Amino acid sequence: MPSRKPLTEKKLWAPPVPDDHGVELDAAAIARFRSKVAVGEGPDACRMNGLPAVAKHTVVNPSTGEIINLHDASTERLAQAVADLRELRTALAEFEGTISDAMVARLDADARWTQRFGPYEISAPSPTAGSETYPPDMLETQLGLLIANRTITPEAASGACKRQLVLTLEVPWGVDIHALAGNAKGVRFHIAGSDVHVSKAEAVLKAVAAGIAALRKVPGTRNALDAARVEGAPPARRVKITAKGRK
Repeated sequence: MPSRKPLTEKKLWAPPVPDDHGVELDAAAIARFRSKVAVGEGPDACRMNGLPAVAKHTVVNPSTGEIINLHDASTERLAQAVADLRELRTALAEFEGTISDAMVARLDADARWTQRFGPYEISAPSPTAGSETYPPDMLETQLGLLIANRTITPEAASGACKRQLVLTLEVPWGVDIHALAGNAKGVRFHIAGSDVHVSKAEAVLKAVAAGIAALRKVPGTRNALDAARVEGAPPARRVKITAKGRK
């Protein structure tokens, strides 16, 4: 069977060609497009999300409206249907992105990034959201200087930067490893009365935005925190839409 040509409006509505065994066009299915298709389980028909019922062992290709008989259609035809869906997903993603960008621009113009329109609540990150980062190693250095200068306390620094040491322990046989794990919290090195060998240790640092914001209110901290801050491009902004009172 010859390779299928790219989908066009004419192709979508044209009658099937003689070589397209097991395929026909369903105009109603195209008009009532749905992205999900379920093969029927009943003896005489299959159920589809809002689409007309068709014969058992058939599905509707949502990108073309073609009814495909899973028994009669060639493997090439089924592969083409999957390729069609991939193209459709790409087109839908591009369409959604374009609409989202337009809505973000409207929220920016109003300088309000959460608004209600009818039953829909629309929100998006502000233009500067996510543009500031605090690399943990740089932040740790600056917080250490603030502690040394007695500008802040170690407890305050812990609120802005979490410092953890992750240990991988080799536990000998004869020791209940589950009981050991339950008793390990707060115990250091000598765990629950058993000698264990530390085979791996990893230092983990994590910046905490809320703690950093709190430290900025403390006199004498701004310069140090600014030295640990990195400005970058904000992440991609997409709207979040929540329908209130709708199923």
